Amino acid sequence: MDIANSKKQELRKRFRAERSLRDLTESWTHIIKSEEFQSAKTIASYISYGDEPATKELNEEILRNHKKLVLPRMLKDKNLEWVVWNGDQSKLTKAGKILEPIGEAIESDEIEIVIVPTPAVPSE
Repeated sequence: MDIANSKKQELRKRFRAERSLRDLTESWTHIIKSEEFQSAKTIASYISYGDEPATKELNEEILRNHKKLVLPRMLKDKNLEWVVWNGDQSKLTKAGKILEPIGEAIESDEIEIVIVPTPAVPSE
């Protein structure tokens, strides 16, 4: 393993440890009030797990607001494709630790907003 990958893994481990100390039960649904959300037709999100910020309530709000919700599915080459999901749990399959959607992929240029889990956000 090269030095850059080693440092990257070290940072991820540290950031995940720090994230696990935070209250992740906070709702993220306040973003639906934004102008960007209101005008978007297709929103990419994810199904959270572990110590990631919870997305269940946010994903439900996306669907309640009649937006097209797409979730990522990892390809063999580690790239992502995006699949429309209507909230039906039976349309998810387990891939390692994560749940991925079942169905046909859409063109990524349809996506107007992407909600992404991140281990850390720099503060001012």
